[in-house]
Amino acid sequence: MNAESIQRAQTWLTDLLSLMGYPTTISVEQPAFAQERLNHFGGCWLTVEPDKLKTAQINALTTADGEALDAIQYLLNVTLNLGQSAETQEAYTVELNQCREHHYSRLIDLAEEAAATARQTQSEFEMPPLTAAERRLVHTLLVSEPNLETFSQGEGAQRRLIVRYVSGQDS
Repeated sequence: MNAESIQRAQTWLTDLLSLMGYPTTISVEQPAFAQERLNHFGGCWLTVEPDKLKTAQINALTTADGEALDAIQYLLNVTLNLGQSAETQEAYTVELNQCREHHYSRLIDLAEEAAATARQTQSEFEMPPLTAAERRLVHTLLVSEPNLETFSQGEGAQRRLIVRYVSGQDS
């Protein structure tokens, strides 16, 4: 990711939060967690610095499983990638108070459970409904696992990721 894209994302997020009445600064650094446990998933990590925010503001952004952060992250990605070719699109992750890290940790645990169950039963494991980003993360985590494949089925909010055991697959 180039410096211009990173600066554009920082400015966009800073401006949005300021318009919301949440003046803060945004740091850009992929946390060790993303490097070690997520295989660098999430592209550019933009961390909202909590030091200038009130507790109520932090809670508004991080409660309900981080739905507000999800919405902001979605808007950021859609806005900054609008009109870009697939090759030039970038991925951005918005973090605050390790909310994203905790959420992704739960998804990692769920992916590991799905993989273990699919192997043990030598069949399919249907995950609960996940957002597109969550499905992409689980797929990214399991794509190189031997004897497993992942795919999505269903529509809309009921779209689910399936982890399937595949016998005889080369590793």
